[in-house]
Formats: sequence, C-alpha cells, structure tokens
Amino acid sequence: MALLQVNNLYMGFSGTCLFQDVTFSIDEKDKIALIGMNGAGKTTLVKILLGLEYSEVNPKTQQRGTVSMKKGMKIGYLSQNPTLEAENTVFEEMMTVFTELQKIYQRMQEINVSLANDLGNSQELLEELGEIGAYYEQHEGYAVEYRVKQILRGLSLKEELWEQKIKNLSGGQLSRVALGKILLEEPDLLVLDEPTNHLDLNSIAWLEKTLKSYPKAIFLVSHDVYFLDHVANRIYEMEGKTLKTYPGNYTDFVIQKEAYLSGAVKAYEKEQEKIQKMEEFIRRYKAGVKSKQARGREKILNRMEKMENPVITTKK
Repeated sequence: MALLQVNNLYMGFSGTCLFQDVTFSIDEKDKIALIGMNGAGKTTLVKILLGLEYSEVNPKTQQRGTVSMKKGMKIGYLSQNPTLEAENTVFEEMMTVFTELQKIYQRMQEINVSLANDLGNSQELLEELGEIGAYYEQHEGYAVEYRVKQILRGLSLKEELWEQKIKNLSGGQLSRVALGKILLEEPDLLVLDEPTNHLDLNSIAWLEKTLKSYPKAIFLVSHDVYFLDHVANRIYEMEGKTLKTYPGNYTDFVIQKEAYLSGAVKAYEKEQEKIQKMEEFIRRYKAGVKSKQARGREKILNRMEKMENPVITTKK
C-alpha cells in the first residue's frame, strides 16, 4: 500500500526547469535510494516531500503537481544540519523519544509508593496500575534504556560521551545522535540525507544491518554506492530533468542503466540520421521545383520534439 504518492511535480529556478513530470510512489517497507548528479534536484525533491518547499506550476500544463500521504503516517527526517536540545546530555536527548513512557513509569512508581503506605483508594490504584502497566509492557518500556545504549554503541558513541551535553559535541557526533533518535522513533517513513557522513566503517556496517531489517519504509539520499548496494531495493534516479525508477539495488541499477543507455543511444542515432536527411532535402530543394515539399518538411522539423543525446545528458 502506498504511504506516499507523487504526481507530475515541476520545479524551476529563474525560468529554468530543474525537473518536471516527476511521478513515483513510496510503499510500505520500500527501501528507496534517490541518486543523481549534484544539482539535479535531489535535496529540493526531498524538501517538497517533507513540506519544507513547494513545487511550482508547470508552464506547459499550467498545473501544479501533487504529493499525497497516507493519513496519520509519521515521517522521520535526518537532515545534514540536525537541531537538538543544547542543554541535554546525549543520553537525555535520546531518552526524549520515550517521554510518554517515562511519565508512565513515574506514575507507576508513585502508585507503588501509595500502595505500600496505604495511601488513597487501593482498588482504584490497582486498576490504574494494571492499565498503565499493560501499556508500558506492550510498548517495551522496560527495554528503552537498553535500546538507547544499543544504538549509541552501534553508532560508535562511546559511554564517556553519554553524559556530555549536546552543545559540546562535534558536528559528526551531533549527526550520529540525531540519527540514533530517529531510529528509536521508528517512523512509518524514514528519510535520510547522506546518513553515512560522519560514520566510521563499523558504524556504517551496523547501520546497513539496522536499515536492512527496518520494518517500515526508507527513502535515502546517498553517494555511498557500497552502502546503497546493501540497503536499497529500489533506485530512483534524478536525470535528464526528470526521475527514472529502477527495481533492485545499485548493482541492478547499473546493469539496467547500461541496457537503457544502449537502446537510447541507438534511438538517438536513428533520429539524428532522419534529421540529417530532412535537412539535406530542405537545403537541396528549398528554392527548386520541390520547394513546397521542402517547406513542409522544414515545418515538421521545427515542430519535432527532438531527443537529447543520452550520453551527454547522463554526464551533465
């Protein structure tokens, strides 16, 4: 089932098209990698999906594309410049993910104290304790600290850093804490922008394993080909001012792209041959007996929507 559906997005800057006719979906449990050359519009597309920017009206169709999401879905976004609470320690910041469970645990402790000291209506207190205790267990409240520690270690954030304040962390450490928080939150759609930046090899290997087993959808931007090969099951490429989709991981994408380029080059060469013949006919007969035919072909040539050279387009 589609968590997110994108239809016919257009974006331009100063009258120049950045991308157009961008249409795709993100389904539950998809692990999608968005790739493309710098300047192709990857970051802009991600911001549109998150509602941080808005697409423009396509000047050709005079219509604006749409982004629709499943009702109630939660999105977790790791930007390249995360914002965290400066005065929290690393461990405190991670635990903010479980604020509700912490409040429930506090209330459970209060009830136990009241029962031990025979304070209040014991029957009502026992009923409340049973109700909130069941919720706490259902949401694995007793395991939250273990989960936090597991993720901190996986991201190579050593124990001596856990009591450091966020404001004292390096940029790389800050990014790892932000990534850890999002993983703990387990949103329906995890949006990651260059998640392997600031990670060492052990952390990257741990993150690969974690994302492969992540039970929900992932949409990530990365230049780390090896990482994409191990995590992604679909590749979306921003190329030629639009988006093309390929099933499989990065290796599968390379094979499919080579096959596509081979066919596209042949089609382009065939069209160029046709254009050259038409141009030669126009030059030869424009002022002669066949001038009417030449003018007709010139009109056809001018109206023709010509293919871009796929090799040059790919290298842009």
